[in-house]
Amino acid sequence: MEDRTRGERRPRRVPASAGLVPPGVCTAAAGAGARVGHAPGVAGVRASPLGGRTSGRLCPTPARRVGVSRIFWDTNLFIYLFENAGARAEQVATLRERMLARNDQLHTSTLTLGEVLVKPLERGDEALRDRYEQALSRDVVLIPFDREAARLYALIRQDRAVRPPDAVQLACAGTARVDLFITNDERLSRCTVPGIQFIAALGRAFV
Repeated sequence: MEDRTRGERRPRRVPASAGLVPPGVCTAAAGAGARVGHAPGVAGVRASPLGGRTSGRLCPTPARRVGVSRIFWDTNLFIYLFENAGARAEQVATLRERMLARNDQLHTSTLTLGEVLVKPLERGDEALRDRYEQALSRDVVLIPFDREAARLYALIRQDRAVRPPDAVQLACAGTARVDLFITNDERLSRCTVPGIQFIAALGRAFV
């Protein structure tokens, strides 16, 4: 999850470096959830053009069907893509191209919408604000933090190494039963969360 205080950094319709966190992170949620690794089929797919890439368009998410993966983006991925974060923006754009080629669904939480709007509102950047609003209302499945997510959040937070905003993201993804949760926070890729098949850092999500 994006932490803007550190300089960088989350439905209605939206592996890791060793030693970064203790091996037991999120073990309170273990048993039926995420495994460190890659989502089946994410690697090796030829990219198709990413429509509207320069304007921050994500392209519409298709209806769910057999063989289509639910992929959750943490807040930081949207910020990289929409705010032109150099090499990271290219990584996210390539990832999105591959998702479109596979007809995967893009998910995130309502917290993401709140987080990405902080900087545009702070700067008075209405154009960027509108791009985020449009993309996250049209092209993404937005997962709400509801009662089910709140219960899963409490389970995840048994491991206090997981910060509250990150736990919200993981809980929302878990309730949506996503196949892959992608973040640029290496620590989260060691988490095990019910309802999430895989958690991967951005650099390892599509190699």
